Amino acid sequence: MTGLAAERSHDGPRPVWVLALSDNRYDRRPGLTEAERAAVRELAHQRTRWPEELSRAIARLSDPIDDVLAVVTPQAAWWGRGPVRRALVAAMATEESTFWAWDRRRWLRVLRDTDAQIRQLVLAVAYLPCGQRDLHLELRGFKARKFAGRVFDQARVDAAIGRVQAHMDGLGHPTVLGRPMLTHALMDMMLLVGSPLLQDLGARADLFAWLRSRELNNARRHGVEQLARALVEMGVLSELPFRTQPSREEWLARSQAGEIDVPEVWLEWTRRWFETSTLSRSGRTHTYYALIKAGRWLYREHPDRTDPGSWDRQLVAGWIATVDGLNVGELSKSLNANYMRARHGGPLSPRSKAHLIWSLRTFFRDIQEWEWIGRRFDPRRAFALPRSISALIGPDPRVISDEVWAKLMWAGLNLATADLPRHGHPRGNGKPWYPLELVRAVALLWLFAGLRVDEILRLPVGAIRWQHQHDREDRDQRVCLLDVPTNKTGTAFTKPVDRTVGDAIHAWEAVRPPQPGSRIARRASLSTCCWPTAARGSVRSTSTRS
Repeated sequence: MTGLAAERSHDGPRPVWVLALSDNRYDRRPGLTEAERAAVRELAHQRTRWPEELSRAIARLSDPIDDVLAVVTPQAAWWGRGPVRRALVAAMATEESTFWAWDRRRWLRVLRDTDAQIRQLVLAVAYLPCGQRDLHLELRGFKARKFAGRVFDQARVDAAIGRVQAHMDGLGHPTVLGRPMLTHALMDMMLLVGSPLLQDLGARADLFAWLRSRELNNARRHGVEQLARALVEMGVLSELPFRTQPSREEWLARSQAGEIDVPEVWLEWTRRWFETSTLSRSGRTHTYYALIKAGRWLYREHPDRTDPGSWDRQLVAGWIATVDGLNVGELSKSLNANYMRARHGGPLSPRSKAHLIWSLRTFFRDIQEWEWIGRRFDPRRAFALPRSISALIGPDPRVISDEVWAKLMWAGLNLATADLPRHGHPRGNGKPWYPLELVRAVALLWLFAGLRVDEILRLPVGAIRWQHQHDREDRDQRVCLLDVPTNKTGTAFTKPVDRTVGDAIHAWEAVRPPQPGSRIARRASLSTCCWPTAARGSVRSTSTRS
């Protein structure tokens, strides 16, 4: 049965999880005897109670199934025993071997042919006595948390989830949605390791890297990274088991952008450029996506010109003309292109058009400089931005009238909890998404500090200093100084601000949750300063007054 055992270590005994049925000595012969083969063939079509003679003939096969059901769901004795037995017996008749002989491929075939109502019970047979630990990763929509509660102990699983969630809640505003991707990653790791104990997960750091590398979904991969960082901070893992940024080869292997309507020759050139370019990660990624769109244009309009060496000024002019008439969503095969973009179908912005043109200029300039192709045209001149597009690029400030500005000032100074947006999720209990102190500090900084958005987001904890005037200790005579760190275009500087700003920031720092102390987490907290990442969207530079 499932339980705890003690393992002696340098620091004393450490609990180790003993998986259910791991010490049972079953007859694991892979082949079927003649009597078993005849019984299996007859029972594969038996829908009523099994005859006693046939039951005895396959006792070495049915007893492990009954033991598994007794562990994972004792209440299923009256509804699950018969269907699970019939499903496995029918599969053994088809495969002409016992389930002890099935490899991962055979088990997956059996599971996909099994009725969804009993699939978890059949998987438990593969998991507990047969040692198949990763089959659940191939089953779409699989309820991993429910299965983990069955093969382990539900209380132990919930306790491990509670420990990780409580640690994450201690670092910031508690989440209402329960961090589903982190929980999903934790369930996957428990099932892969075969234990619900966090200590046992920490002993298999290699599985974190393996699980992260196989995830193609960005949210799922982020859940694995979030779980690993949490366990590092909790002391379960000594260090992150993977690099924070994937290599170029890993990124290309995971990217699915070039799989739809992109010529193979063009895709090979773009991948080669991506692996060679010295641009930053974000710049190289954005340029790659623009090249993929150009490949779809070639696939649709010029399927015979997919080799970059065949491009000339006439084809370049055709690309620029196409970009000038593009709408949002065209040449894009993203799954969320239609319902995640409010401007889908509308005209493309001038900056997006410029990016598509400049990306091709960068690509051809590089491959010509590297002598991969001959120099048939000058990319700097051929891909020059048309004046009709460049004239539309520039700052577009919104001037706020005095009446509207007065209302904004009054709203910021009198901000209350009732003014904040609240959770729409039932588990939110109508509470605000972020603390009132945080929102008030951001609002007053925007109204009174006269800072840019990136300057507000870079403010560290302790950015406020108080200076007394004329050696007087009177609180009302103090001057509030705000230290703004260096940014992309300017150096660090200090400026006086209204005392209301300093009081609001001090109020937020007083209730701000403690942050991680590890080196990795501390670096992240300094980069996000004193504002949660999701709160950045609440700051908008829309006024020329500040």
